[in-house]
Amino acid sequence: LEAAAEPDTKWWVYRAALGRDTGDRPMNVMDGTGSSFLSPSKHAMRFWPEWHSAYIEEVPMRRLSAMMDMFFPSIGVSRPFLKLDTQGYDVEVFQSAGDRIHDFVGLQCELSLIPLYEGMPTIEDALGVFRAAGFDVTGFFPVAVENATARLLEVDCVMIRSQALPRHRLDRTRLGVGR
Repeated sequence: LEAAAEPDTKWWVYRAALGRDTGDRPMNVMDGTGSSFLSPSKHAMRFWPEWHSAYIEEVPMRRLSAMMDMFFPSIGVSRPFLKLDTQGYDVEVFQSAGDRIHDFVGLQCELSLIPLYEGMPTIEDALGVFRAAGFDVTGFFPVAVENATARLLEVDCVMIRSQALPRHRLDRTRLGVGR
């Protein structure tokens, strides 16, 4: 990633993982391109038997709020959008923003209908956390489907925080709601 970012001055690469804890943490680095603090579930191993931890690497963990404090002032972000794809750790990263989560106008995360990592939140629990912070779903988009059954395994979920939008966009009649 550092080599890919080097020619582009708009890329900042920072060697850190995000989560509620701080300090060095062991991360499972999978064969291929994946990595996660969580181990694959028995369901994931059934769908992708080759999906296993190749080795464990210690990585520094930081809170999202600290990274926002570090980078946002220098890039002039006024209405950020949060994109999460952390292999079962999206809720942990989201919660690591603390009160700064209300800086975000929207977010995109991955939700598993069948947990693919041990200890990851269910889709219902994850949606509850996002909704409690004021985010509303605007769309679900399939990410992973079980080929044999066409059963949906994972979706990308796009959400907005209505309180972050200009008031004219919240006119319920203009949205076709309440007619």
